[in-house]
Amino acid sequence: MRLVGLVAIIFLLSAQQLIAQPLIAQPLDNTSHSDNYSVGVPRYVPPPLAHYRLTFGMGLNAGHVTDAPLAYAGSAVYESGHSIFGAGFIVSANNPQQPPYNTLSEFDILYGYAFDETLARYESKPGFFHASISTGIGLETYNQRWRHFGRRGFVQDSLFLPNTLEFSPCVPVQFQAVYEPLPYVGIGSLLFLSVSKFTPSYGATVFLEARY
Repeated sequence: MRLVGLVAIIFLLSAQQLIAQPLIAQPLDNTSHSDNYSVGVPRYVPPPLAHYRLTFGMGLNAGHVTDAPLAYAGSAVYESGHSIFGAGFIVSANNPQQPPYNTLSEFDILYGYAFDETLARYESKPGFFHASISTGIGLETYNQRWRHFGRRGFVQDSLFLPNTLEFSPCVPVQFQAVYEPLPYVGIGSLLFLSVSKFTPSYGATVFLEARY
């Protein structure tokens, strides 16, 4: 009986010591599992940030709606972080059945600020949004032609009004917004304003973008 009592005392002391010891949580190492396997869908790798953008589109020059309303615009831009630097052109013209033939051409050097955002979509790859605002300095030319070349050579359309060509420095301001559903292609809109000695140009175009 004494032996049984001694064994019982030893058992109780051992159990009390085990209960008093703190439990130490062991970290779970999931590194090898997460590196070799993916759960649900393949891991998405976003495309690299675009640094070069080319755009070309057409629209309306509301500032010259009476003499050169059709606007064609293009640009080449380098982007680094939130800064952009590039060059662009806007050519506005009319399409008359008879003279005069008016052309307003603008060539710009631009610097500005860019903003890029990822647009998450459920169960599909995300899209991307790009916006920028820029200004700089440019040169505008206004060409009005009353004569043109026909099949028989030089044709005089008016005996009284000569062709004219004028130049003026300008200050452009441009805003772009682009939706980029594909890795290297986007579609967007350009709002533009240009102030010079001519009638101010302002309007909008819709363009396609290629980026890399």
